[in-house]
Formats: sequence, C-alpha cells, structure tokens
Amino acid sequence: MNRMYFVYGTHRVKNFENWRKVFDTGERQRQKAEIEVRKIFRSVNDPNEVHFLLESSSVDAVYEFFRSEALRKNMKEAGVLGEPVFHILELV
Repeated sequence: MNRMYFVYGTHRVKNFENWRKVFDTGERQRQKAEIEVRKIFRSVNDPNEVHFLLESSSVDAVYEFFRSEALRKNMKEAGVLGEPVFHILELV
C-alpha cells in the first residue's frame, strides 16, 4: 500500500491577492517535489490568514521542500508574516 502524506499549514500574509499570485508561480517547484495542492483556504474573519492542504507520497520530499531556500525566498516575496505553522500528517 502506498502511503500518503498531507501538509496542513497556516500563516498570515500582508495581502492575500499578492500571496496567491506568488504561490501560483511555485507550481513547478511543487511538482518537482512531488507535492500537490489539494485546498487553499482563508479565514472568513481575516482574509489575510491563509490555510492550505498539500499532498505527497513522499514524506522525505515534503521535508526537503519545506527546508528549501527557494521556498523561503518565495514566502518573503509573497509577504508571509512571521513563521508559518506546518503539520505533516499521515493518512491512516
């Protein structure tokens, strides 16, 4: 049986529309890392509070992606405020 891993993450951004544009440009990086976007959410009370759900068949790829300098650069460009919170989850 193939294992599936999910990343639930959340962070605040300066401006959701700008964040989304930068996030969308990272699709190639995510594909290369074998990570698929499943859902993007934002708070109904604060449109600059972003939540997302990603999926991958490789937990190692997930860790490598989230430790990458390219991701840090994109997050800065996208206006991510503070440290994001990521939860790496296993489907059971």
